[in-house]
Amino acid sequence: MRDLVTKSIPIAELPVVFALWQSPPPTILQGRINSPSKRWSFVEMDVVMRFCKEVGEETGATLVAMKVADVNKNNYLRSLAKTAHAVATARYGVGSFEPYLKDIILKRSDDLERYVGDVPGQSPFEEHPAHTMQVSVGRVSDGPAAGSLVVRIQLYPSLKSPEHLIVVGKPTRNLDPDC
Repeated sequence: MRDLVTKSIPIAELPVVFALWQSPPPTILQGRINSPSKRWSFVEMDVVMRFCKEVGEETGATLVAMKVADVNKNNYLRSLAKTAHAVATARYGVGSFEPYLKDIILKRSDDLERYVGDVPGQSPFEEHPAHTMQVSVGRVSDGPAAGSLVVRIQLYPSLKSPEHLIVVGKPTRNLDPDC
């Protein structure tokens, strides 16, 4: 393997590439991890192949590939935790719940899988091609985390990306608007 060229490409011509992580449900919901986390990606391969062909023609190389950057799993899960905490705080206000994610957000804990994971096929969203991110807030209905606030986040739903579920905290007051 060798570096062939550095090539400037206008942003409008770049391939669509998303690299995420797909994880088992948060362990606080079920107590154990049934399957390991795995990388999830979407790559606009026809555009990537076109660029590889162009580089091959420019350099005379016969085999050209493009490396897609890896996403650090802990950084990705931590960013979901931060986003979910912010969404719940924006929705209900500071002090409305006892946060589970504080040490994770402040990088004092790496117990990410306890609170951050995926629950495939249970998304409350209807697919809409214009949406690049969908977020909702709810509660855990039963089990060891019953009553806890959860935030569902799906990035790029039209690409069938993972449906993330983040358990953010325990309410400190009644958060139901009807009560």
